[in-house]
Amino acid sequence: MDLWTFACAFYADRKVQQQLLMLQDEQSLNVNHVLLGVWTFAEKGQQVVANTLCQRERRTGLVSQLIEPVRLFRRDSKTKYSPSVYLSMKNIELRCERLHLDWLAEIQSDVSVVSANSTVQDKCNKTQFINYLAHYLKDLLEETRESRDESATERSVLDASELANWFDVARMVLSSD
Repeated sequence: MDLWTFACAFYADRKVQQQLLMLQDEQSLNVNHVLLGVWTFAEKGQQVVANTLCQRERRTGLVSQLIEPVRLFRRDSKTKYSPSVYLSMKNIELRCERLHLDWLAEIQSDVSVVSANSTVQDKCNKTQFINYLAHYLKDLLEETRESRDESATERSVLDASELANWFDVARMVLSSD
């Protein structure tokens, strides 16, 4: 299953969607980076290296120069313009998100490693999935704060039960393929 198809199906779960939006709005995490991490581990048994991904991303400007400005305009348009303008901006933002996910899928092998204690056959191990995602999200949070010169906190991103739910949703999505 390709990243875009996985992302749409995974994001369709209401609880996952709420958690991803919370990570975006409250923690400034890039949802597409999170989706890449989940898909890469669940589909390929590989782990995305947050530092490598974020460095590569910063060099492109895709998020900072395209997606974030479009998202800000879309959010502003909700109160400043007609509903049709808001809907148009939402569609443009979605196209930008797809472009970003397509680019992430292209570079996935450059920013991922097979875990020393994991093989592709282990890709559906719930404990490894939870441990990996907990570390990956923490690393993404550190990279995000570092790039924005924000001070780090020890706040947990998501707890193990929430990540276990993500595992179940990812398994369900991948098994429907």
